[in-house]
Amino acid sequence: MLPKAEQELYDKARISKDMRNSCFIWTSVMAAGALASWLLTTYAFIPAYIIWIILFFRDFHIDARKAYKKYLLETMPGKALTDDFIESLLPWSKTIPEYVKVPENREK
Repeated sequence: MLPKAEQELYDKARISKDMRNSCFIWTSVMAAGALASWLLTTYAFIPAYIIWIILFFRDFHIDARKAYKKYLLETMPGKALTDDFIESLLPWSKTIPEYVKVPENREK
């Protein structure tokens, strides 16, 4: 789990959308496996579980920073926050600097 101060550095809306899409894909794979098991043979669930495991572990990371690295907010246009900056921010500050705030006109 990331510290509260560091959580503010990530785009939560984008994380939510990506999680929603992942859950939809996982559900679709399992539903297709269930339907194939019902219509064809009871062993049709095996490919569905294999596909689901591959899809699940493709996005699985033990390190939280590595898992959420692609969701870092940009400090200035075209310049994302670096791991060094995050590491230097956490021990010294419990608040997020003003220049890290999410722009108001950000696309949804």
